[in-house]
Amino acid sequence: MGGGRVPGPLGAGEAPVVTPELTGSSPLQSLDAFKRAIMQRQIEHLLRKGRHFIAALSASELEVVEGHFKLRKPAAGKCRELLAAAREELEKAKSQGDESARQTADVVIHSAYRDFREDGAAWERAFRKQYRKMLKTKQHAADPLGAAALRYIAHKMIPLKAPPGFSNHSNGLAVDFGTNVGGVYYGANSDLQEQWRELWLYQWLKKNARRFDFKQLPSEEWHWDYVGS
Repeated sequence: MGGGRVPGPLGAGEAPVVTPELTGSSPLQSLDAFKRAIMQRQIEHLLRKGRHFIAALSASELEVVEGHFKLRKPAAGKCRELLAAAREELEKAKSQGDESARQTADVVIHSAYRDFREDGAAWERAFRKQYRKMLKTKQHAADPLGAAALRYIAHKMIPLKAPPGFSNHSNGLAVDFGTNVGGVYYGANSDLQEQWRELWLYQWLKKNARRFDFKQLPSEEWHWDYVGS
């Protein structure tokens, strides 16, 4: 297993469906093959739900929200409106003595549209994190490349991070928000989900994001999808 090292990101032209199902004890004999089997299971799950592979969006389909972050044009405009409203209301809440607001330094974008290579790298980071957690807790220690380990990691990954080309980040419709609170940065971090639920920004998004046609991905407090026409 090479000491638990996870292979690097997928290449931009690499096919997303590549491996057979694991059926026995470590039949694939490599972490790279195990990783691909996880992705295969995720893709099959998404295809059953009616999702489609998106290789890339053209520059003409995208628009800058702010900085280097882009979304599809309708989503970009609504996201700018959402950010302006959130920042205005944050300052208003601070002036009214809201302690949660006073601890909140800013409202920012953590991630938006990601091309195939960028989203592949994001998938790799999520996989690596979950696989290392499994090794650290010694779950499936007898066979960390086997069928039971595959089911365990796939169960973790399916709601956490779609494969490149199947995510709404690939489709230019998803934005991950971020905020600095009390000197701590809260971005797309599954280790901070409980803390995220207490943040001023999350509470504001829950109450207001639908006004701007954004809806939360239930498994991630920072991830919001554009659902407008």
